[in-house]
Amino acid sequence: MRVLYLAVIMLALSITTTGALARGPFRRPCPAPAPAQAIGPFWQMDLRVHEFSHINVDLPGRGIKKVWYLRYEVTNPTATARDISPFLTLGSGAKPAPDEILISAEAALRRRDDPQGRVPLLNSIALAKVSIGPGQTVHAVAFWEGVEPGPRATVQVRGLSNGFIDARETIYYKTLRLSMASDGAKKASGEWIYLAQTGR
Repeated sequence: MRVLYLAVIMLALSITTTGALARGPFRRPCPAPAPAQAIGPFWQMDLRVHEFSHINVDLPGRGIKKVWYLRYEVTNPTATARDISPFLTLGSGAKPAPDEILISAEAALRRRDDPQGRVPLLNSIALAKVSIGPGQTVHAVAFWEGVEPGPRATVQVRGLSNGFIDARETIYYKTLRLSMASDGAKKASGEWIYLAQTGR
């Protein structure tokens, strides 16, 4: 009965933001009925997709590897500075792959796309150390190595909102789920869901 109850919650709260591809932001409300709770005034950040693709990188101790990356930006639409802790996973199966901090891949992207360093590109750890002011936009990137997304990629982004559901032993966090083509995609479809916590 408990499994059925939680499944109904997930089904009821999984709302497609748009049937069309877009860069974002993805803002359609994701209702959270009881027993949902919010920490303080409810808020969420805006995310826009820039590119999902791959690059070959010489990784220390691994050799030349195919590294998938998602370039995106996060904007604070609220009137208060916000701290976020983004956690991105690639894949929607039983074990989606968490993003990695790959300094060599960051350097390779900078050399190729922004050798002058005009736009700082933050990984997930660096982004978590930045307080994003009202209306401010920050540019970020996530990397995955050793995983193949298939024809279409699913990326789930937790940490953009303070929304959550407390369902006894399990906490479900408001999460943005993106679906996009696996090579060179610059747009995605997106939906807000409540997803059980995994990873950091």
